Amino acid sequence: MHHLTTVLPQIHPFTFGDEPANAGDTVGVQCMVTKGDAPISIMWSLNGNNVKDIPGITVTKIGHKSSSLSIDLVSSIHKGTYTCLASNQAGHANYSTELAVNVAPQITPFDFSEDILNAGDTVSLICTVGKGDLPLSIHWLLNNETLNSGNSILINRNGKRISVLSIENVQHEHIGNYTCIAENEAGRSTHSALLNVNVGPQIMPFDFGTEPINDQEMAAVTCTASKGDSPFTLQWYFNGQIIKSGVNGVVLFNTKRTSQLSIESVSHHHQGNYTCLVKNQAGSVNHTAELYVNVPPQIKPFDFGEEPVNAQEMVLVTCAVNKGDQPLVIEWYFNGKKLKPGDTGISVSNTKRFSQLNMDSVSHQNQGNYTCVVKNEAGSVNYTSQLFVNVAPVIIPFEFDGSVFYGEAVQVMCHVPKGDKPLTFKWSFNGGDVSSLPGLNIMNVGDMGSALIIPAVTAAHSGNYTCTAANVVARASHLATLNVKVLPYIVPFEADESIFAGEPVQLTCLVSKGDLPVDIKWHFHGYENESSHLGIMTTKMTSRTSFLSIAAAGAGHSGRYTCTAANSAGIANYSTVINVRVLPHIKPFELDEAVFAGETVHLDCYVSKGDIPLNISWSFKGASVTQKMGIKTSKPSERVSTLDIRNALGSNSGNYTCSASNAAGTTNHTAVLNVIVPPQINSFEFSEEPVNAQEMVLVTCTVSKGDQPLNIEWYFNGNKVVSGALGINLSNTKRTSQLSIESVLCHVTKGDMPLSLKWLFRGRPVDNIKGVTVSKVGDKSSILAIPSVTEKHSGNYTCTAWNTVASANHTATLNVQVPPHIVPFEAEEPVFAGESMQLTCHISKGDAPIAINWSFHGKDLSSHQGISTTKIGDRTSVLTISSAVASHSGEYSCHASNKAGLAVHSTTVNVHVLPYIVPFEADEFVFAGESVQLNCHVSKGDLPLDIKWHFHGFDNSSSHLGIMTTKMTSRTSFLSIAAAAASHSGNYTCVAANNAGATNHSTVLNVHVKPNILPFDVDQALFSGESVQMMCHISKGDTPLDVHWEFNGKRLSRELGTFSSVGERSSVLVLPSVVGAHSGHYTCIAKNRAGTATYTTILKVIVVPYINPFEVEESIFAGESIHLTCHVSKGDRPLQISWSFQGQEIPYHNNMGITTTKLGEKASVLSVPTAMGHHSGNYTCTASNRAGRAHHTVLVNIHGSTSLPTYV
Repeated sequence: MHHLTTVLPQIHPFTFGDEPANAGDTVGVQCMVTKGDAPISIMWSLNGNNVKDIPGITVTKIGHKSSSLSIDLVSSIHKGTYTCLASNQAGHANYSTELAVNVAPQITPFDFSEDILNAGDTVSLICTVGKGDLPLSIHWLLNNETLNSGNSILINRNGKRISVLSIENVQHEHIGNYTCIAENEAGRSTHSALLNVNVGPQIMPFDFGTEPINDQEMAAVTCTASKGDSPFTLQWYFNGQIIKSGVNGVVLFNTKRTSQLSIESVSHHHQGNYTCLVKNQAGSVNHTAELYVNVPPQIKPFDFGEEPVNAQEMVLVTCAVNKGDQPLVIEWYFNGKKLKPGDTGISVSNTKRFSQLNMDSVSHQNQGNYTCVVKNEAGSVNYTSQLFVNVAPVIIPFEFDGSVFYGEAVQVMCHVPKGDKPLTFKWSFNGGDVSSLPGLNIMNVGDMGSALIIPAVTAAHSGNYTCTAANVVARASHLATLNVKVLPYIVPFEADESIFAGEPVQLTCLVSKGDLPVDIKWHFHGYENESSHLGIMTTKMTSRTSFLSIAAAGAGHSGRYTCTAANSAGIANYSTVINVRVLPHIKPFELDEAVFAGETVHLDCYVSKGDIPLNISWSFKGASVTQKMGIKTSKPSERVSTLDIRNALGSNSGNYTCSASNAAGTTNHTAVLNVIVPPQINSFEFSEEPVNAQEMVLVTCTVSKGDQPLNIEWYFNGNKVVSGALGINLSNTKRTSQLSIESVLCHVTKGDMPLSLKWLFRGRPVDNIKGVTVSKVGDKSSILAIPSVTEKHSGNYTCTAWNTVASANHTATLNVQVPPHIVPFEAEEPVFAGESMQLTCHISKGDAPIAINWSFHGKDLSSHQGISTTKIGDRTSVLTISSAVASHSGEYSCHASNKAGLAVHSTTVNVHVLPYIVPFEADEFVFAGESVQLNCHVSKGDLPLDIKWHFHGFDNSSSHLGIMTTKMTSRTSFLSIAAAAASHSGNYTCVAANNAGATNHSTVLNVHVKPNILPFDVDQALFSGESVQMMCHISKGDTPLDVHWEFNGKRLSRELGTFSSVGERSSVLVLPSVVGAHSGHYTCIAKNRAGTATYTTILKVIVVPYINPFEVEESIFAGESIHLTCHVSKGDRPLQISWSFQGQEIPYHNNMGITTTKLGEKASVLSVPTAMGHHSGNYTCTASNRAGRAHHTVLVNIHGSTSLPTYV
C-alpha cells in the first residue's frame, strides 16, 4: 500500500514598497506559491473584505501558482492590509502586506449666501477639507493677500479639517475675493468666494433739547442722512405712527438727504417719541428723539391682592406713574405716617417712574393703609391700597415650678395673645400624644388659651410638655419641662416567719423608684444601726439596694427593723418584725454529793432565757415525776419550777431531768441524786419444804437497797462460802448474788442391787442438752452438774432409779432469771428531710414482763414533736418519724428492762435537709435602662451550699450579658443588672444544692422596652411629580406597637399620601406624586406601654416657579409709560427672571427703549418710559429654577400710532 503525502501551500513574500503611494499612482503586487500540491486556489482581501467589492482593483491569475493585484489609480479607499490566501487539500496559507496612500486635500465648495450683502450684516464662510491626509495646513487670502484675524474679521480653526472665517459687521472695505488654501504632503487645494456689500444710510443724531418744552412753545428737529447710497427715503413717526405734514400742527420739509420736523405750538398731546426713518437699497436706519411736555403725574392703580396675606409671607406692590413729567418725587405713607428708609421689615426701591414697596416677612403690625404719593412740577397725586394680614399665633412662654414633688398638683397656661381666630390647641408629651398619660386634664380657657392640669403628679409625668397653637396662617409651639421629684419607693420585704436562734437572717431593701442619689439607712427599734452593730451588718450593694444580715440570730435581735430611703424629694421607710424563736436555757443546777436516806431534797429549775409561754416539767429516769413517787413539783413563776423530796429513799437515786419547752423547741438539764442507803437484802429461802438429799438448790440474794458498790458474800454455818467448794457455785452482779448447788446428787438409799439410774429434762434424756453432765457415784448415786446455767436450762429435772423389783423417781425444778437482749438495729443512711423513718427495737431474750422505752439524746421522747412509738406485742417497740426534719437528727436509744436487768441499744439518725429558698419576685414594671436586683436567700438546708443562677435554663456566669451574680454569704447570692434591656427579659432561676439535693425558685423579669426607630431619610430633594417612599422600622420595643405619621406636627391625612403597616414593626409612607405642599417635616411616632419614640425627616420638594398673573391696561396711548411687574410667589431659589418681546429675549442693555429691573430675588419690573407703536406686541416674563420654568405673557397695544417696520 502507498501512502500519499500532501504538501501545504507556501507563499513567497511580497510588498508594495517602502514608501507610501500617492493618490493617482499605479501600484501592483504578485502572490506566488512556491510550494504545495495542485490544485491551488488563490484569493485576495483588503482589510478582511474580498477585493472584488472594491472599485479600481484588478486581480489576474498567472499560471497555476501565481496571482497579481494591480491598482491603476490609487485613492484613499485602497489603503490598508492586503492578504493573499492560498489553499489546497492539505490546508491553506496566507501572507499580508500594507499599502499606505498619500491623499491630497480636497475642499468642499462654499460661497456667500447672497450675491450682495448690506453693510452691517454678519457673514461667515466655512472651509471644510473633506479628504486629505493629516496634518493639514489651512489659511485664507483676500484678493490674493494673506488674511489674518482683525478689522471685524475672525478666523477660527474648528477641528483638524475645518476653518471658519466670520465678519461680524460687513462694511465696504470687506468687499473682495476670499480664498481658502488647504495643503498636506500629498498636495494642495484651493477654493474662492466673492463678497459684494451695499452701504446703508446713517443718521446724524438729533434731539429736542435737554429741557422739557412748555405748552404753546415751538419745537423743531432736523433728520440728516450723513452716509449711505442714494437714493434715500425719509419718513417720520410719532409714537410709532406715521406723521403726515400739516396734521396736528406738525410740518415736514424734505431734501435729498434731510427732513425737518417743526411744531408751531406744542401741547401735552405732542409729548412722545419722534422717529426719523431713512431707507435705501442697502437697508434702513432710524433715530428717535423724545419730546417732553410738562404734564402732572398719573398713578396706575395697585392693590395687595384679593385675599389677606399670611404672616411671614413676602408682600410686593408697585406704584407705577404712567403719565407725568419728570422729575417725579414718589413717597409712601402707612396709615398716614410717612415711611422712612430703615423702617423695620420694609424696603422701598424707586426708579424714575415707579416705586416698589417690599416686605420680606409681614406681621400683624404691617396691616393697614399704604398710600403712594407722586409729585412733579405740574402737580401731585396719590393712591391708597389696604393690606390685610393673617396673623400667626404667638404663645406667651410658660414654665413649671422648679421643684414639684410627687403627689403635688401642677398647672400651666398656654396663652396666645396674638393670632387670628379660630385657634386650635394641642398638647404633646415627649413628642407623643399627651392622652397616653393618666391623671391629666386639659381645658380651653376662652378662645385664646388652654390649661394643662395634673391634680397629683407621679414620676411618669416627668418630661417635656409642648403646647401647639395653630390657625390658618401657621402654628406656634412652646415647650416646658416638668421635673417631678419622686419619693423613694421601697419594695416590700418580710422576714421569715420562723427564725430560730443561731440561724442566719438577711433582709433586702430595694428602692425600685425614686430620684437618685438615694441615702439608705437601717434602724433597729427606731435607732440607726451602724455597720456590724450587735452582730448586725448592713451593706449597700448598689445605688438602690442595701442588705442587712445577721450571721447568727439571737434573742436580742428580735424586734422591728426599718429601712429608710431618703432623696431630695423626701423620705420613705418600710419595716418588718423579726421574731427570733429562742430555745429555753436552763440555768445549771446540781444536787449535794451525799444525800442520806431520810433527808430532804430540793431542786430549782430556772429558765433564764427562752420565749414564753414556757412548759416546765420534771422526769425521773425518763419517766414523768408523779406524787406517787413521793416527789412534789411546783411552779412559783413562769420561768421557775421546783422539785422536793421530803424523805429521800434509795429508790429516789437516779437522774432528775428538768425539761423546758416553748414554740422554739425543748431543752433540758439533768442532775444525779445519790441517796446513800445501807444495803437491804430481800428475804430469800430455799423452799417451804425441806430439800431432799441430792437435790439441786438455787437461791438468790438480792440487795434491793443500798449504795453501790456492794460486796456480797455467803457464809455456811459461819464459814465463808468459796465458789466451787462443796459443789456450791456463786454468781454475782452489782446487786445480786446467786448461790447454786449445781451438782444434784441422786442417791438411792434403799433398794436391791443391781440399780439403774437415769436423768430426764422435761421428760427427755439429758444426754443431748448442752452444758449438762451426768456422773455415776458408786452403785447407788448419780450426780447431774451444769457448770454455767442459761435460760435454756430452766425446767424440771427427774432422776429415775429401778431394779428388778420396781422403779422410783424424784423431780426438782430449776428457775434461771434472764435479763433482756435487744437485737441490734441501725438507721438508714441517709435520711432526707420529709422522708419517713422507722426504728424497730426487738427483745429476743429476757424474762417477761419486759418494759421498753425510747430516749433521744438521753431524754425521754414523750414530749418530742413528730415522733411516735408503738409497742407490738410484749417484745417489740417501733419508733416512727412520719416526716423527718433537721431537728430529728441525733442519737436514739431503746431501753429494755425486766427483773433480771436492763439492756440499751443506740443508733444515730442523720437527717439531710434540702435547701429552702425564700421566695422572691421581680418588679412587675421594669423599664429599659432601670436597674434590677434579685436576692436568693437559702434560709434552711445543710451546709455547704452551692448557689447558682440560670437565665432561660442556662447557667449565667458572672457579668454575662451585663448580668452580675455575687455570693454574699454562705446562704445568699445576688443577681443584679445595672441597666436592663430587652434581652434581659425571661426566666431567672436560683438553684441551691447541697448533699441532700437541689431546689430552685424562678421569677419572670419583663423588661418594658421603649420603641427604637431606625433612622430613615429622604436622600435628596425631589422634583414635583416624583414619588417617594419612607420606611419607618421599629427595631426594638415591646409589642403591641401603635405606629402613625405626622406631617408638620399634625396627624397625617390620607389626602397627602398613603401609609400601610408591614408586619408589627414597620410602616411605609408613600407619596406617589409630590408637590410643593409635601415639603416639610415627616415624623414617625411609635408607641407602646413603655413609652414613645419619634423620628423626623425633612422632605424638600423642588417647586417649579409660579408667576402671579399680571395684566396691562387695555388703553395705552403713544407717549405713555408701560410698567409690568412679574412677581414669582412660589418656587425654589435661586430664581432666574427674564423678559422677552415677541419671543426674543430682551437684553439688559438694548436700544428698544425698554428697561428691566430686578427687585429682590422674586420680582422683576419691565418699564417702557415712552411707549411707541413698535412697542406693541407680546411681553413674556420667564421664571426658571432647577425644578423647571414658568411663563406669563401679556399683549400690549399702543394706540395713536402705526407700527414701524422691524428695525431691532
